[in-house]
Amino acid sequence: MARAKGEKIFHISVVGMSGTETDRGVTGVGKSCLCNRFMRPHADDYFTDHISVISAMDFSGRIVNNDHFLYWGEVTKKLDSEQMTFRVVEQTEFIDDSSFSPLRGSNTHSYFKRAAVTKLQSAEKVTYICKDQVGDETNFPQKILPDGKFPVDGFIIIYDVSKSSGHEKQLEWLTKLYSHLSKAKRPIIVAATKFDEPMEAYMREARNFANKNRLTLIETSAQECVNVDLAFTTLAAKIDKRGAPRELSYVAANELRQRGLNAAVTDYLDLLKREVTNYRELWSTKKRQFQNDPAFQKVVEMAGTKHARQNFNRHTHRLRQNHQQKKKGQYLGRLPAALDSIFPDLNSIGGR
Repeated sequence: MARAKGEKIFHISVVGMSGTETDRGVTGVGKSCLCNRFMRPHADDYFTDHISVISAMDFSGRIVNNDHFLYWGEVTKKLDSEQMTFRVVEQTEFIDDSSFSPLRGSNTHSYFKRAAVTKLQSAEKVTYICKDQVGDETNFPQKILPDGKFPVDGFIIIYDVSKSSGHEKQLEWLTKLYSHLSKAKRPIIVAATKFDEPMEAYMREARNFANKNRLTLIETSAQECVNVDLAFTTLAAKIDKRGAPRELSYVAANELRQRGLNAAVTDYLDLLKREVTNYRELWSTKKRQFQNDPAFQKVVEMAGTKHARQNFNRHTHRLRQNHQQKKKGQYLGRLPAALDSIFPDLNSIGGR
């Protein structure tokens, strides 16, 4: 743990099942998504598709830098009203897009040995943001790994408990990984990922794995943004040898998250009712007007700009329907008089 200007800096390494699709499955175990959600929690900055299969050229670029780890950058969070800065790396294994075999990096050891290293170095390594950044680095912010060094303070082991994981050998794989990590003498916790779609058998495996090795297990979902910060701050508390934050089950934490999201959506809908009264209003115009409104900022942060726009479109659609219904009522009210003036009565046409 380092210090900078009075702030504590925690260097966290996220590890878990990696390799080819045969090893890690088609979707991966969720290392990148957990890192993404922790480092950049804003809904618009969350991506579900991250790099694993890349070209040899991209492997040698400054983001990967011929290493099998990604530097996710630096973020400051609050724990017990204290500011804490985190730097995060993700230990992975990059696959050549032509041979579909692991690329040869600067460290030729197996994943298990590489992941347990506590002193990482990679000069001029650029912070990873998203998949589109790879090969197009100049169009994204370029933040460098400070001094090219990363002294690992603790590890988060990823355990995928989802129905779609298909990792029958995950327990065996992580048991071998833990045997290497334990030799590093650094605090370790387990983050059970994809808890929004769990499989009972994998949940039991994850809990048994954590209990057997006396590790704290945090039930997380990067997709739903549940308990992500808790995983990192719990590890930070162990590194700092202080009382850990209160643990919450996925169910309890998800309920809190949903209440917050529902409140944000309600406030935003109230804003739309007050400020958007004409169905001809344009999203681009109102979006600019709402930029500094707390209700708009909160719903965009938690649910994303796309969600905010969908609600705007539904609101203006209802306004259009109401306008059409009102006009229809007005026209129907005038119809009898119009018919009287258009069509003659029987007396006036006589026997014609």
